[in-house]
Amino acid sequence: MDAIDVVEAVFRKALDDLDAVVAKISPGLVSATDIHAAINQLAAFQLKFTSLPILVAKTKAEKAALDERLPKRLAAIKAGRHAVRELTVALDKLGRRLDFNVDAAKFEPETVAPVPTYTFGIKILTRHERIAELRTELAEVEQKLVESSQAGKKFETLYKSDSTRAGNLAKRLAEKEQALAEIRRRLPEMVKLARKTIRQLNDRQAHSDRKAAKHQSVPQIVVIEVPAVETPKGPTDDQVRDWAELMGFPIASDEDLAAARDLQLETAS
Repeated sequence: MDAIDVVEAVFRKALDDLDAVVAKISPGLVSATDIHAAINQLAAFQLKFTSLPILVAKTKAEKAALDERLPKRLAAIKAGRHAVRELTVALDKLGRRLDFNVDAAKFEPETVAPVPTYTFGIKILTRHERIAELRTELAEVEQKLVESSQAGKKFETLYKSDSTRAGNLAKRLAEKEQALAEIRRRLPEMVKLARKTIRQLNDRQAHSDRKAAKHQSVPQIVVIEVPAVETPKGPTDDQVRDWAELMGFPIASDEDLAAARDLQLETAS
């Protein structure tokens, strides 16, 4: 196990410890602004820490497959070009032979031999039969030339596409490897952040526990509410006026009304 493996193991252990602390403390402590920010930062870092090695390995495999395929594409292009050159030469030869026979046939009558002529068991073609045969061969070679040209263009297109993709993968691989190196460089920093967050959570939980215990040790004072004694309400203004009229006391002002009220209360008591 090299140095980077040791640091990675320490980082994983710190995250496991942090998860254990978060699981057992009060939820309200985790939602604190600074704790929440630290946990989010660690989670984002952990995502890159776990995903980047996978992406690097996948990109390497894709690039290796392309690097292995490119020479085969190039060999197919070369073989296709060679076939096109050979067919072009063959087509040129057939064309010259056809032209020669066509020119020679102008000076020979077009007759059909009643019996074919053979030499050593080989049929000797007439001039016109040879021309027909050459035209058939020429058409076949032209068709092969068209097919070989199309196949060659297809191989060139595939080679260019794979070559471009290989170049893009090389750039992408370099970027991902640089990002992975940066992640590994920051591992000690993230270990410190995880341990700091663990200490803060433990300290705040201990403080919360002490505060709760202190609160429970203080005797509770029970306050008993005694209902207030309701005093009887005095007569209304209309009642006072009715009483004063009944008793023959004229009321011309607020002072008269107040005096009549006092007199009514004294009489009632």
